[in-house]
Amino acid sequence: MQALAGGIATAVALRPHPSLRAHLDLATPVPSAVTGTEARAYFSTHPAAQTLPPDPRFAARPPKLREPVAGVVDRTVPGPGGELLLRIYTPHGRGPFPVVLHFHGGGWVGGGLDNEDDLC
Repeated sequence: MQALAGGIATAVALRPHPSLRAHLDLATPVPSAVTGTEARAYFSTHPAAQTLPPDPRFAARPPKLREPVAGVVDRTVPGPGGELLLRIYTPHGRGPFPVVLHFHGGGWVGGGLDNEDDLC
């Protein structure tokens, strides 16, 4: 099974799906050739590099809502490798409120706190 998985991964890496080709062409830095800090700086100044081209198969994605909230606070908390960034969105109304805890899965390189702003 391991050999099969490696073969599939290699085939996918060699021939990306056409709907991803434009996206991949925008992402000029090779992740292994830049530091995490350099990659984050690139993506913060080149937002199109994180935007997939329109594809009808992705039409089920949640829309960007941009609903007003009562408050947004950025904080840091101590973590094992240094400070961790967090953002607290508070809705309008009286609490107590339910909590949604979301961990961004950017591999500690791409994206960050602002990625989920539209849905929060």
